[in-house]
Amino acid sequence: HLSSALDYAEDTGGGLVPVPLTNAVTRVAELRGESFGNIVARVSSTVSLEGGVAVELSRLRAGIDRVTTQRLLFVKPSAALVWTPSDQAQVRVAMRRTVDQLDFGDFAASVNQADGRPLGGNSSLRPARITRGLVRVDRRWGQGGAAAVEAWHQWHRGQFGYLRLPSGDEALATIGDARVLGLTSTLAVPFEPWLPGARLLVEGTLRRSRITDPLTLQPRLVDDTAPRLLSAEFRHDLPRLRSSWGLRGRLAERLQTTYTREIMVETFGRAWGAYLETTAIRGFKLTVNADAIGGRDSHRLRQFFTPSRIGVPAGTDVRQMHEGAVVSVTLSRPL
Repeated sequence: HLSSALDYAEDTGGGLVPVPLTNAVTRVAELRGESFGNIVARVSSTVSLEGGVAVELSRLRAGIDRVTTQRLLFVKPSAALVWTPSDQAQVRVAMRRTVDQLDFGDFAASVNQADGRPLGGNSSLRPARITRGLVRVDRRWGQGGAAAVEAWHQWHRGQFGYLRLPSGDEALATIGDARVLGLTSTLAVPFEPWLPGARLLVEGTLRRSRITDPLTLQPRLVDDTAPRLLSAEFRHDLPRLRSSWGLRGRLAERLQTTYTREIMVETFGRAWGAYLETTAIRGFKLTVNADAIGGRDSHRLRQFFTPSRIGVPAGTDVRQMHEGAVVSVTLSRPL
């Protein structure tokens, strides 16, 4: 349940002028239930079939004076073929249908004051339906060693993006169907017996996304879908000292968001961190955490067009930011 009320005005030199926004005052409520069932069938000693289906039923109401009611029914099947040739290896081929979760805040008007971007609320939002097919290979060895590689393809039906409402306000709305292809890998490497209690965890994802832009009718990236993610963490547990310490890092990430009159590209630089955890102090847990060691740079480019992105360029806004290191010390005690 969400209740929202917003008063917004702009001053262009002659004093504040109220700006009406769609669903500036609204109320959103949802009643939802789900039932599901799963089954596993053995084909042989090494091959099994998994199947399932879930049914989600909801009633979504948005508005105050003019209430919009949606009754939604989603059937979400899943199936998988699993081959387990040994205790250390497994191959999975699967397909699953899911439904995105709605953010009630998107039904209500909002304003990003720092960027001067008012957004109307859309009371007719429906969640995107996602069908995901994948092939995953898992391999384990030794004391905690593991590797996994997963190739996947997602079909998004009813993907969200920014459009002009009939009222003229910009808001989130369904803009069409999208596809996202990806490759995800995870690697856990223990350092036994050379360094007992230590391990390295690396996680990475490559993605390609595509959706047809409703304004230009040309393919573009799906909003807020980074094409590359890579992170790593080294952790060393010291049981005799009742302590652990570790290092972590993340490579730069790039995100793009497309509005009706603007394209915004944000790049967040690589970041390093470290931590120390100990329960050596009787009855307490001490955590020392350091983020953005050496600083973290970010870059944001906003390209403007008039009257919309199918019009002519109307300027750019470039912002360079530097985040310094943040160190925190936490002392906690369980009740």
